[in-house]
Formats: sequence, C-alpha cells, structure tokens
Amino acid sequence: GWFSNISGPTFWMNRRDRIHSFWNITPALPLVTRRLMKNPFRSIRIFAGETLVELKKATWPTKTELRDSTIVVIVAIAIVGLFIAVADFSLANVVNLFTGWMR
Repeated sequence: GWFSNISGPTFWMNRRDRIHSFWNITPALPLVTRRLMKNPFRSIRIFAGETLVELKKATWPTKTELRDSTIVVIVAIAIVGLFIAVADFSLANVVNLFTGWMR
C-alpha cells in the first residue's frame, strides 16, 4: 500500500545513500544463501537412517497371515470386478434399449 513506501528506512535517504547501502549489503548475500542452503545428500542420508529405524520397529506379518490377507484381497477384487462388469453390461444394454426406441 501507500504506507509501505514511507515505512522503510531507505525512504528518507537520498538516491546516492540508497545505492551505497545496497552495495554494502550485497557482498554478504552469497554467505547468507550458502548458510541457508542445505546439503541434499545429508538430508537423504538422515531420511534413510530414520526410515530404517522405523522399519525395525514395525511388526511384520507371519507367512500364514500374509497368505490369508492376500487371498482376502484377491477375492475382494474379483467380487468388485464382477459387480462392475455386470453393472457396465446392464447399463450399456439399457442405454442401447432407450436409444433404439428413439430411432
């Protein structure tokens, strides 16, 4: 807004002082950005280490639990697939019936 133009310390400086203050700050910018930037490989290493710690805490299913769960999932997929196939076939026939009446 309008007040943001007069609120900063550079508003009351003349042009020469503003340019001088800008160039006094500018050489420090690479140091600031270098400090703010993080090493991505360090972050990846930390993430991988924390992931391994959490995976060691997990309880893994036994072979019989895994087999039974797999069978349940496959049966559920078959039932849902059959329902979708029947619904698709039925709706396609209903649409064909109504469009046949319109011809």
